[in-house]
Amino acid sequence: MQFSYLQVKLRLIKRFPWHDISMDLLKMKKLLTLLMILAIIFLNSCAIVGGIFKAGVWVGILIVVFIIGIIIWLVTRSGKS
Repeated sequence: MQFSYLQVKLRLIKRFPWHDISMDLLKMKKLLTLLMILAIIFLNSCAIVGGIFKAGVWVGILIVVFIIGIIIWLVTRSGKS
C-alpha cells in the first residue's frame, strides 16, 4: 500500500503532536504559492523590467558623477604640486 507525501505527514503529526512545525511549513508553502500566482497575474513583466532599468540608469549616473569628481579632484591636486 502506497501513501502520498501528505498522508505520511499527517500520520507523523498525529503520532507526534509536538511536531506541529510541519503544518506551519505546509501553510507557508501554500501562502507563498498563492502570492507567486497573484504576482504573476497582477504584475506586468514589462513594469518589472522597466523598474530594473530605471534603477540601473540612476546607478550609472551616480557612478559617472563619482568618476568625474575623482578626475576633477586628481587634476586639482596635481596642479598644486
